[in-house]
Amino acid sequence: MTELTYEANPNAAVGQLGKGGGDKGGWPEGMDDYKIRFIRLDHGGQGWDDGMHQTGADINFLRHFSGVTGFKKIARKGESHGIAMLAKYPKDGFPPFVYMTGNHNMGRVGSREIKALREYTKLPFDVHLMISPVHKYIKDFANAGSDIITIHPEATENLEKSIFHIKELNKKVGVSLNPDTKINVIESHLNNIDLVLIMSVFPGFGGQKFIPETIKKIKDLKEIKDKNNYNFDIEVDGGVNFLNSKDIINAGANILVSGTTIFKENNGDIKKNIETLKSV
Repeated sequence: MTELTYEANPNAAVGQLGKGGGDKGGWPEGMDDYKIRFIRLDHGGQGWDDGMHQTGADINFLRHFSGVTGFKKIARKGESHGIAMLAKYPKDGFPPFVYMTGNHNMGRVGSREIKALREYTKLPFDVHLMISPVHKYIKDFANAGSDIITIHPEATENLEKSIFHIKELNKKVGVSLNPDTKINVIESHLNNIDLVLIMSVFPGFGGQKFIPETIKKIKDLKEIKDKNNYNFDIEVDGGVNFLNSKDIINAGANILVSGTTIFKENNGDIKKNIETLKSV
């Protein structure tokens, strides 16, 4: 969601589409000829739809937006388009709400897609690169608009070189640990890392169950962090839900990644699910 275009402004001039916050456009008055749409991005891989339409999550999102803003012109159903479609929208035009997911055999989401999405938001992009060899692709993703670039130590011949390559591009460095990758693989680099992503499932597809042994791994990493006064974030991705989120946070994580729970629980009530996770 772009902050420039989607900032509701009750004082906007009627019938004019423009940047939110000004006096000649914005929502809701600046949207007389438009409907708010929710578009799922089809990136060509299995699982890209991920049950959004079946659970009604996309329509629930639109209805909630309508209730908050008072803007009644919303689409009656969600849509599915390719990522390249976003480039057709003018920068100050009418971008849609966008959702992108994927399961096993996910189609390629590369730097070109990141660049297309960058046009529509100032929110930070934490880009998790599951590419091998990863080093030669780092610059492309940095130039495309990534803010945090997360790589796997197994995917580079020289982890230190890749870390400093990300830093010289003025991006934050993330390093991901698969369930079977030990902390000692990256321990000597922790003073140069901004984020450690602990995978609590094996990467590949959504909806997997959280691996219980991950809790000890989080605790061990948090102990190393506190002992050495390091300043990196601890992020956990995989099987995060309402039942285990408190244990994950108590173990030392400060960033949780959740997909299935947010988009499928409570009949797809995205706002409620996010608020529930945040209230832990």
